[in-house]
Amino acid sequence: ISKLSERFEVDIPQFFANPTIRNIAANLKEDANIMLRKFEQTFAFKQLKEINETEKREYQKKYAKVKDVLLLGATGFLGIYLLHQLLLESVATITLLIRADSMRQAQNRIKKHYEYYFGNGSYDQYSHRIKIIIGDLTLDMFGLTENEYKELANHIEAIINSAALVKHMGKNSEFELINVKIVENIVDFAKNGINKDIHHMSTIGIVYGANMEKSKTIFTEYDESTLDGLENQYLRSKVKAEKVLKNAKNQGVQSSIYRMSGILFDSKTGKYQINVNESSAYI
Repeated sequence: ISKLSERFEVDIPQFFANPTIRNIAANLKEDANIMLRKFEQTFAFKQLKEINETEKREYQKKYAKVKDVLLLGATGFLGIYLLHQLLLESVATITLLIRADSMRQAQNRIKKHYEYYFGNGSYDQYSHRIKIIIGDLTLDMFGLTENEYKELANHIEAIINSAALVKHMGKNSEFELINVKIVENIVDFAKNGINKDIHHMSTIGIVYGANMEKSKTIFTEYDESTLDGLENQYLRSKVKAEKVLKNAKNQGVQSSIYRMSGILFDSKTGKYQINVNESSAYI
């Protein structure tokens, strides 16, 4: 796909819907300038608004009471930066649920990712505030024993979910499992033990549905998203995940949704994501 994208406009959903040579050839549109346009779009930065320090202090004061956070998807590009900011801007203990064969493997994996972005030795400085649990978010009770699950549910005060399959191409079953099933499991977890809010990372792309009200300038987690007009498997799965949270909110589970745009690289260091080959932005 990457090689084809250098000369052709590629319809990725069509590519995976019927991956035959005849179908692929029929849906290719030659465009000699496509790579140039991609670069122009990538580097078309807008001026960032300065953070109001007074507002920041008030925000930190409000949420400083949270002492135990469960961060999911910490080895992802967004997740590792969320971990970094939580370590810098809070005093909370951060619990990470990581799929691994052993605790040593899990520790090495998160340390490798953290130090790739923030430098050698950076992880050890904060490791005393990081608690790692081996589990699988796609499984009931995260693959934990009943006692482990209950113990976790009784001390976690907030859940931040950045776990997602974000490559924009692949099998529907993969997107359903990772982007929808995981959110269903998170909601079940939030209903157990002490009260805990869900902070879910979604995508701005869900507003591309055909039936969105075009006159609106504000679209929040209280507004209904639609699958109509969305052919991309990733976007469809993220809409379904938001619907899971909306239904849970009607049952008393509090959640906030943060809709991200494309995240390409660290604007200060120039570091690209470690799994750059999975990003649709570079295809």
